[in-house]
Amino acid sequence: MSPLLKFTVLRIALFLAALVVLYLIGARDWLLLILAALVSLALSYVLLRAPREELAASIEQRVSQRLAEGGQRRSRRRKSAAERDAALEDAVVDQNVDHQINHEINQETGGPKRGQEDH
Repeated sequence: MSPLLKFTVLRIALFLAALVVLYLIGARDWLLLILAALVSLALSYVLLRAPREELAASIEQRVSQRLAEGGQRRSRRRKSAAERDAALEDAVVDQNVDHQINHEINQETGGPKRGQEDH
């Protein structure tokens, strides 16, 4: 049985037990529900320590596994983002180099010919 299911079933059982005992004592309506909730809360804090710690440990393990998996996914995304960034930088540099070459050619030949203005 999973720790979450085990803890939940035990909490519900404590609530129902408190509900029955308080009903037999004479509590009714909203007072019965509120007192049963408070009594079962206090009892579960004291009596269900081991199942609560087991549940906390299983949650911690699951979270650490997901963080580890997420870190691997994140590093893959960073690599692809870095690769895209590098490709963009290369394109800008190539464009600037082409622009510089065109500018130097135009200076050597006395300017651009019609329809070949530098953009």
